[in-house]
Amino acid sequence: MRRLERFPYPRPPVRPLKIYAFDPMVGLDRRTRVSVETRNEPLERGPLGARIAVVDYDGTSDCFYVPVDLDDPAILMQGGIDPSEGDPRFHQQMVYAVASRIVEIFDRALGRPVDLARTENGKPRPIRLFPHAFCAANAFYHPELGAIVFGYFRASDSVVGANIPGQIIFSCLSHDVIAHELTHALIHQLSPALLNSAHPDTHALHEGLADLVAILHRFSLETVVRDELQQTRGAIDVTSPLCQVASQFAAGLGKAHGLRNARDPADPTQYSTVLEPHARGAVLISAVLEALFHAYREAVKDLMEIAAVSGSPEKGGELHPDLVNRLTMELTRLAKSLLTMCIRAFDYLPPVDVSFGDFLRSVVTADWELSPDDPSGMRTALIESFRSRGIYATGARSLAEESLIWERPQAQPDPLPASILAALTENAQAFGRIRPGEGERTLTNQAATKALYDYARKNARALRLWSNHSNLHIPGTRYCFRVGADGQLSVDIVANFTQQRQGKSGLEYRGTTLVASADGTVRYVITNQPVPRFKSNGNETAALRADSPSPRRMRQPPFPSRYRLDRAEYKKLAPRLVPTNEEIKVLKSIFDFEGTPSEH
Repeated sequence: MRRLERFPYPRPPVRPLKIYAFDPMVGLDRRTRVSVETRNEPLERGPLGARIAVVDYDGTSDCFYVPVDLDDPAILMQGGIDPSEGDPRFHQQMVYAVASRIVEIFDRALGRPVDLARTENGKPRPIRLFPHAFCAANAFYHPELGAIVFGYFRASDSVVGANIPGQIIFSCLSHDVIAHELTHALIHQLSPALLNSAHPDTHALHEGLADLVAILHRFSLETVVRDELQQTRGAIDVTSPLCQVASQFAAGLGKAHGLRNARDPADPTQYSTVLEPHARGAVLISAVLEALFHAYREAVKDLMEIAAVSGSPEKGGELHPDLVNRLTMELTRLAKSLLTMCIRAFDYLPPVDVSFGDFLRSVVTADWELSPDDPSGMRTALIESFRSRGIYATGARSLAEESLIWERPQAQPDPLPASILAALTENAQAFGRIRPGEGERTLTNQAATKALYDYARKNARALRLWSNHSNLHIPGTRYCFRVGADGQLSVDIVANFTQQRQGKSGLEYRGTTLVASADGTVRYVITNQPVPRFKSNGNETAALRADSPSPRRMRQPPFPSRYRLDRAEYKKLAPRLVPTNEEIKVLKSIFDFEGTPSEH
């Protein structure tokens, strides 16, 4: 070994990559083209990482596009490829970068790595992102493929926004679409039984939270927030462009103000009258964002008063850059905190029949566990914002914060089995890695699940389960490692139990979430509450499907021939990414030749 090789430089922990903070239409303003930091993992062409793989196969044109090599020195030296609508390699970088950021946010909020992989032939397979899967105005998560598929289409001839009539719109270039669809996939992993309900809140929660993750993640990008606050002189509300979802996608269909937004004012009748999942999800979005802006105004009130006393410019002038920086710091901090609260709530939700009221109680409980004082007043703001829309915490005695915290179990279950507690050490060691080693996760979960089945049968009454145990399902055990406001490590063990049976009006579901401490003591037993049921016509997989007729089909692939590859050529560059023949058939059959949804 040569002398210099004995002292290699450590690998940087983060990798900068360039993205659109909104989408290419808004990205015409160069200030919305930002660089974000992603985890600096080793990448193969695609890119292919430990948990995310980008496979650029076009099912409509039946071709592949040249896979990007983000470890190429030329790309590394410039911090990623510059934003470009005409280069599919930037599209691949865009979906990877945004997806990597969202997964990292979920990991940090939940206190554990979220396992997105599917096991095939005994080995984990990363979630796959297909940036140009088909020609249609849609994008969705496909659970059977373990993939997110993005469409592209020609914009409407009616001019809306900065689009050119008939231009090609790529859903994979929308920050919001990527974050939205990946959140669907993450929710599917965290709460696989969540949609086992006829109640509209479950589908609406899927849609609303997917939009919220996209919006709140954008509020964590300081350059974007700073520019908005500079233009609005520190005043921001739900009418801001930052609160719109997929502006270019919507404009391509002839719609203004995004596919969804938070513009609707609070109305106590909304919760009881709005049932369509996307519209009902928008009620959740407006409630959460209203709480964010209320907490922000309270946090910066003193700063704005000092600025007024010290002779801040008259209305219409610019705020001092130092003041804008402080305002930006407060808003991004609150947005990150709120996003973390919403994600942590998943560990405190009942597994089935979830209502908005259950979600509110879970957010309050999860945040109270780590920060009892609520210094930002965010929990109080959320409670009031939900109340103003007719949403009340299910089963709570009042709107007081202490009443919304989930109650301790009335009949205390036995402590968790020793075999489940012993797995804590293995999971703590795995947390520092991108993904647990092959085989390690499976063995741990098999042993823990068997122990949980025996535990559930023995403690059925305390866990509020039905006496018939033959239909009991336990997805597995989750181990969470978080740091509280006092700087101390908080360790939780979370398990879900679900049951179903045939009732008079169809299938009935029962679900319980158990939250225990590191010593096995059960702190919470959270069961789905009796809620009124409504007829729901939602479908969480078609999250961005157009309400209007699908745009006309394109006759040619969206990229010139120099970027196109056949299967053999693609396999030489990215041998681990080539879909199987059966998967290609599925991708081709998702949409028919007119660009409309098929039976899949």
